[in-house]
Amino acid sequence: MLSDPVLSNHLSTLNTPADLLHSITISAGSNFAGSYSIPENIFGGVAPNLRTLSLTVCGIRWNSPLLVNLRSLNISFSTCTGTPNDYSLSEILNGLRYSTHLKELTLEHCTPHSLHDTTEDRDTRCVIQLPHLTYLRLVDHVSACVSILRHIIIPSQTTINIFCTDIHEDDCDFSGICTALDESIGGYRAKTLY
Repeated sequence: MLSDPVLSNHLSTLNTPADLLHSITISAGSNFAGSYSIPENIFGGVAPNLRTLSLTVCGIRWNSPLLVNLRSLNISFSTCTGTPNDYSLSEILNGLRYSTHLKELTLEHCTPHSLHDTTEDRDTRCVIQLPHLTYLRLVDHVSACVSILRHIIIPSQTTINIFCTDIHEDDCDFSGICTALDESIGGYRAKTLY
């Protein structure tokens, strides 16, 4: 990922434990061309009360200890700023494995480009249970959304918003979304599909 010097300078000073931190939002800003990764040593890796993490045009290592106690995780990239191409499906799923207390999960354009062709997806057998999830929002290509859905199990009461960004492409196939939802929830009821 690219580095934003101003953001990097500020975040590099946040290297001591943040025992009382409950919520943090970090954004690289709309004028930043590229994507940014927050430092691995932010808060010294210690923020035991962190429940809400929102990152805009900022990535995080999926093995970060900051993900463990979260209730809400929002990672958003835009198609204009680029995405964290170095994330693999395995890394994302590993991060979610340690985030089983999540109630809200939003992933916007943060799946790796390799998920847009489902080769890596077929090679990953991991399935993650997110038993407390009440809200899921995925914004990406159909195949990337399907890949994530195929690897999570969520409660049937979960509100799901899926926004597929490739709906105008000729080879766009939504049938995978329905199959993945059925596997993920086991007989899903009316959910929001865009």
